[in-house]
Amino acid sequence: MVVQRRVWRRPDGGLDVPADNWLNGQAARISVGARERCCRVGCHPLGFRRSADDLRRLAGISVSPERLRQIVEGEGQRVARLQQAGALAPTWRGADGRTAEGRTRIYVGVDGFMAPMVTEQEKQKRRAARVHRRRGGRHPPRPRRRRGHRERYKEFKLTAFYDQERHHRHVLATGGGPAEVGRGLRREARRLELKAVDEVVAIVDGAPWIRGQLQRFAGCDHIGLDFYHFSEHVAEAARACFGEGTPAAAAWRHTVVHLALEQDVDAVLDEVTQQRTAQRSPAKRAALSRLRNYVGERTSMIAYAENRARGWDIGSGPTESLCKTMARRLKGPGMRWDPAGADTILNLTALQDSNAWENYWKLTAQQN
Repeated sequence: MVVQRRVWRRPDGGLDVPADNWLNGQAARISVGARERCCRVGCHPLGFRRSADDLRRLAGISVSPERLRQIVEGEGQRVARLQQAGALAPTWRGADGRTAEGRTRIYVGVDGFMAPMVTEQEKQKRRAARVHRRRGGRHPPRPRRRRGHRERYKEFKLTAFYDQERHHRHVLATGGGPAEVGRGLRREARRLELKAVDEVVAIVDGAPWIRGQLQRFAGCDHIGLDFYHFSEHVAEAARACFGEGTPAAAAWRHTVVHLALEQDVDAVLDEVTQQRTAQRSPAKRAALSRLRNYVGERTSMIAYAENRARGWDIGSGPTESLCKTMARRLKGPGMRWDPAGADTILNLTALQDSNAWENYWKLTAQQN
């Protein structure tokens, strides 16, 4: 077998041998196409071990589960860097979200979901098991890993932009705090050119941190409370007052929900106050007080009759659905994550859910 190498002379008089650079590890050992396949399979909800086996059988690429994890997490980190630098543009703009009436309308959703983390105690047990397997000096010691998370679960936060017909969607996910969510919200809103959109409507579950970031965003024509969350709080108060599964509980819940849908928030507050006055049990009065306070703190968000007349959605179903699909990869049987590792997986999952997968890999191929 004869191996030929191409040698280039640099302007400074030195030599450049691409083949030697590749063999010596000075350039990427894995092609862009192979990395894409690794990332596609690596987002499988059954974990890297199963993904590595599928990759070998389906694509003929043999890598260990650990090496697959490194490749996937490296690409996830790169996606985050490109997004923060503004180099990975959305595949659509706000002007593309045109309704049947001819107006442009974009919805914004923000939510959170929990994912299991590796605690420091669990990491110590894993390290002890590895030391036991390495007895006799058969394997070199592994480098010190990052410390485990302080709690068994961590909240990750999702931001979604989508149009009325669900033809376009742009998704972000992060393990950072509310401030980071707000920065991402404002950055992506600029890139989607939401200032030029006729109607920007946020539909959320009413959590204080979400409302706070959306109010700082100042780009929404309306911040609405998800109707399902509202009706669940009404149902909770109805159960406390009239009993679980009773006709009276169902009737009162229907009355309050109908007032919210057909009239306004003042009618809802009046009904809750009247019902509280009619009750004598401290526990029932307390349940109705909680409902009244919940609604009273969100009066500007409850305008279902007006919103439906405008043709706006009143439910955050698309955002809730995204939370489930994005969390599925992190919640497989027996899975535990470092926060940084979970972030990288979510970056790739968000790329898929935003229909920006092809754009990212085309950009990556151009840069290699």
